[in-house]
Amino acid sequence: RVGSVVVNKTGSITPPPNCTVNMTSGQNDIDNNPSGTSFCLTGVHNWSLTPKSGDTIAGDNTAILDGGHSTASAIIATNQNVKLNNIEIRNYVTKGDAFGAITTPDPPSATNWQLINLNVHDNGNGNYQGAGAELGTGWTVSGGRFWHNVQEGVTAGGGASNDTVDGVELDHNSNHSVCGHEGGGFKWVADNITVKNSNVHDNLCMGLWADINSTGGLITNNTVTNNDGNGIMWEISRSATITHNTVTGNGFHIQCGAPFGAGIFVADSGGTTSGSQGPIDISFNTLSGNCAGIALADGDSTGDVGRECPTNVLCGENARTSVHDNTISNSDKTGYFEDDSDGPNEGQNLGNSFSNNTVTGGTFCGFNC
Repeated sequence: RVGSVVVNKTGSITPPPNCTVNMTSGQNDIDNNPSGTSFCLTGVHNWSLTPKSGDTIAGDNTAILDGGHSTASAIIATNQNVKLNNIEIRNYVTKGDAFGAITTPDPPSATNWQLINLNVHDNGNGNYQGAGAELGTGWTVSGGRFWHNVQEGVTAGGGASNDTVDGVELDHNSNHSVCGHEGGGFKWVADNITVKNSNVHDNLCMGLWADINSTGGLITNNTVTNNDGNGIMWEISRSATITHNTVTGNGFHIQCGAPFGAGIFVADSGGTTSGSQGPIDISFNTLSGNCAGIALADGDSTGDVGRECPTNVLCGENARTSVHDNTISNSDKTGYFEDDSDGPNEGQNLGNSFSNNTVTGGTFCGFNC
């Protein structure tokens, strides 16, 4: 420490966060102060905290919440307008499938949280359960890194919506190679999710993955690299804009057979009527060295798809997806694919189009299954 500032490990000086109350006893500090208090966190603690509405918890360079491989959650989100800033969160076991070290109930009651420059890693239990953070409604995740969590770095579902992930590194998440359920950098079942300016790489399953009934997605200006499954996957969902992303080296270590393992993969999605349910626009992306390039695929019209068929989505078929002005190189395949024969309108092109794409190179990627 030099005067009133903290010297970090590299010798540079970081001023302490602006706060009014030093945290010394965890939840007791929160309980004994009014809503809207700004707390300063220093040191390493095995705490589980439930902030009040309007609270801020800000850390200096030493601030670590460490669950000791025994505590379920670092932060329980039940109130509104909370800000977490500059905290490392690690070694929480989480409560189960798709629960996070930062956890919010379903449906989420916590709105308008800000997660700023967090370092969230090594959370989860067993071989496949647990995320770094599960988002509520109107949350913003800016900066920071979510990595090496057992299931996924970030997740959103159970009624979450209108969340933004901006400038975040999502990497090396998921411990299991079967990606039919959960796993990877960020998976959501939620509306109006924006992912931008982020670095999504080296996740064992998918990089970015929207699933059942999601609509209004914006995925833009991200770098998506070396994820074992699809780099960006839009599945059984409605409208989306996927644009100006750089997508490289994805899809070499997951399901066998094209078009699985694509840089950008759209399955059974897109509204069949005009209006708010569609369309899907995939444009101005640069893809290189993915197992497959950009793929639209029809899937099974039964099972989960049949039970949860979104309004105006023709289950088992992909519709109203425009793929244009992309640059695709050194990838095996790009185009529209049928991967089974049981769709209700098998073989129909329901408003899908490819135009003005530049496609060069490409040989069979050699799936490693």
